[in-house]
Amino acid sequence: MPNNVQALNSLGALLYGERRFIVARNLFIRAVRAAPDQALSWTNLGSAHHELGDFKRAIDCHRRAIRLDPEYATAFANLGNTYDFLQETERVVYAQRHALNFSRTAANMRSLARSYRAVCRYDRCRNLLLEAKELDPANIHVHFDLALVHLCLEEWQQGFDEYEWRYQRKEMD
Repeated sequence: MPNNVQALNSLGALLYGERRFIVARNLFIRAVRAAPDQALSWTNLGSAHHELGDFKRAIDCHRRAIRLDPEYATAFANLGNTYDFLQETERVVYAQRHALNFSRTAANMRSLARSYRAVCRYDRCRNLLLEAKELDPANIHVHFDLALVHLCLEEWQQGFDEYEWRYQRKEMD
């Protein structure tokens, strides 16, 4: 069994991707013990705890990663995902805003937009999704979420156009 922190995190991530969360968690625990000052190890451990249903530990691990690296967008995004699962919308918005501040990706924009949609802030949701669409025009999830928010705003034609985009794209391929 490796003791190298990078190897532990890499192997743990591989097993996490294979949905072998208990084994991944155990590897992340070893990584944290070997180097408790590594934010990546803590957020990996938090993600494993989340998948295993231990949300309090997941939150604690993601917060620890953020204390170690206050600009670690992935830790904020993962913390937001755990809050989202717990339906703590205001905390989701807080965490996802921070993730977006440090990493303006379509995925982070979409996460925050979905949180805004959950609290009926449709204009903010639409604006973020339009920006996400500019960054990643082929992202089918962004188009689908944008279709939903247009419909929530009673912008019927725009909603229909975004929904139809996936079928038009298939015809072009």
